[in-house]
Amino acid sequence: MNKKNIKRNILKKTKMGVAVSQIVLMTSLNVLSGFAGVPQVTVDETVYTNLDYYGARKDLSIVKGVSLNGYTDFSDYGDYSNVINMTSDNAPKLDANQVSFSSLDSSKKFYYEVTPKSNDLELPWNFDVSYKLNGVPTKAENLAGASGMIEININAKPVKTKSDYLNNNMILMLGTDVDMTKNLSVEAPGAQIQSLGKNTVVLFMAFPGEEKDFTIRIGSDSFESAGVMMAMVPATMDSLDKIKEINDAKDDIKDSVNAIYNSSNALLDVMNSMGGGLKGLNGGLKELQSARATIHSYGDSLTGQTDTAIQNLNSLANTTSHMVPHLVTSKNALNDFNKDINKIDKGVSDLKPVLYDLTDSMGEVDSSISHIGYLLNQAKTAEAAASMNDLSDKLILSKKKAQQLQQMIDGSGVLATASNAAGNINIYSMDQSLRQLYGGLAGANMISSASGNTAESLYYRSLQSAVASTSAMYQGLGKMLGETNAYIDALNAGIAKDGVNAVKNINDSILTGKDLANNTTDMIDDIQVTTLNLTEIIDDMNALNKTVNSYHDSTLSAVDTANNIINSVDTNINVAADTLNTINNMYKNSKDTLNAGTKDSLSASMEIVNKSLDALKVTGTIKQSNDTLKSVWDEKVDELENDSNILKIDTEATKTSFTSDKNPEPNSVQVVLRTQEIKKGDSDAVVDLENEDENMTPIKRIGNIFKKLFDFIRSFVSGK
Repeated sequence: MNKKNIKRNILKKTKMGVAVSQIVLMTSLNVLSGFAGVPQVTVDETVYTNLDYYGARKDLSIVKGVSLNGYTDFSDYGDYSNVINMTSDNAPKLDANQVSFSSLDSSKKFYYEVTPKSNDLELPWNFDVSYKLNGVPTKAENLAGASGMIEININAKPVKTKSDYLNNNMILMLGTDVDMTKNLSVEAPGAQIQSLGKNTVVLFMAFPGEEKDFTIRIGSDSFESAGVMMAMVPATMDSLDKIKEINDAKDDIKDSVNAIYNSSNALLDVMNSMGGGLKGLNGGLKELQSARATIHSYGDSLTGQTDTAIQNLNSLANTTSHMVPHLVTSKNALNDFNKDINKIDKGVSDLKPVLYDLTDSMGEVDSSISHIGYLLNQAKTAEAAASMNDLSDKLILSKKKAQQLQQMIDGSGVLATASNAAGNINIYSMDQSLRQLYGGLAGANMISSASGNTAESLYYRSLQSAVASTSAMYQGLGKMLGETNAYIDALNAGIAKDGVNAVKNINDSILTGKDLANNTTDMIDDIQVTTLNLTEIIDDMNALNKTVNSYHDSTLSAVDTANNIINSVDTNINVAADTLNTINNMYKNSKDTLNAGTKDSLSASMEIVNKSLDALKVTGTIKQSNDTLKSVWDEKVDELENDSNILKIDTEATKTSFTSDKNPEPNSVQVVLRTQEIKKGDSDAVVDLENEDENMTPIKRIGNIFKKLFDFIRSFVSGK
């Protein structure tokens, strides 16, 4: 192999060396598991990618390190454009989506490099790199040898790959190595910065699925950079085993928080809903307390009244026997009165619809007058004159209804006197029946005076009211009809004489406040009010008659049975007197104790209710705090879940091969990337990490490169 080919091979292997050295480092961080039985072939996979200045991919290769563990043949799945044996001269055998090696040295670890046919291998992050010189955006191609403050900004944006393992378990480490003999200063906010002799190492880290921006500022008189290094490595350290447990616990806690939140809010809602009921209960207790005090204050008066009632019962027993002779007289008078009032009630009911018709007709007359007055005020004399015919027709109709009502009243004979009462059911005959009824009740000692408060007195006065209401109704009807006829006649006369001016005169009198008798509107209102009052009287008469009828049979029955009851009244009254005397004595002896116990019970209940209402005042604050706690919890959990996949880290998850799902689970997987160097001279040249020595063999050269890169990445991870 000539020197040119050796050089090309060394430079090529340099790229591979970075990846292989990374394999050595990251494998040391993994938790190794022991397997019983026959050893199996294990494979470590590392993706190495060169990026341009701005983070775009230039080329990609994958280095696989195979521990044969006694096997001499090995097969790997993947769609490759090129395969290089980095350990021996054994040539690979390429088939469709598969590469095979045979006759390998099983005692050594075997390395080979593959280049996928497609350069779009999915990686967990993409990068966007930009540069500034003294705060001004600058192309990377113009920074070699630049003097000033060089700022490198790297945006790491997570990519949703098809592999859940890559999405949830790969940690990003990013940094660079600055030679402080050639540069003046280094700043990297948020980074771990370590000094290693003449070099300063800058290290950043991002969790799985986390998007981050990194900034590195380097002060230099003549800037050069070996590029920004990125490493994507599995989160398989022992300390990360707890994350899966935290994630599982987080879900349990979240469910518990939701359950506590929902149940506590439901409890607070129930408590709030009790507020109205407690306030009502408190008000009821206050009213009961007031009622207790009132009842207690009447205690002495009540016992005194009970003593009087006992005396009255004894006196009543002595007088009941005098009632019998007069009961028959009361019964006959009551029958006569009931017949009379039933017949009068029928006549009154017949008057009611005619009275309503008259009221409606007079209302229409009033509306016509108001309308004509309005037209006259608007100077619409012709229209007012045209409305006069309608007014005349309404007056004629009202006159007819008034005459009809008068004829019905005259024909009833209700208002007849003693001189012309014969043959009619009238007020006079009803009054005679009442006098007989009163005499019978008074003679039986069932009524002492018409103004008393006994049941008999009240019943007698209701009969008197029926007679008086009937008389007043008919007299009121007569007066109302007289006023109505007089008004209609006067209005007709005025219309006949003055025409439409008659209405104008009526309205003028209203406006100037003349005598009420000339105020037509008030007159009609009086008639309508009188009519309504009479209607109410008729309704009252009907109701009163129904009441009298409803009590008629029972009253007659009471009179018929009174004689039989009198014989047992004395005994019953004596028993009642004894009972009242017993109750009276019991109340006297227990009223103070009962009052004190009731007072204390009500006071204690009110105190409990008041304290419950005080407690309800803070439920709003508690609920607000509950909402705040729930909101903060949800916000922080969402923030943790959305900003990265750290809670999805599973150190026991199955690793997936970069090249094919058909491959067994790799022992380790990692990705190493580096941006293009910024060097003076040929910007596209690949800079060897170690000065070339013509006398150094390729194997030694690769070893030196591995050692230097291993030291760099070890400091990258450990910070030492």
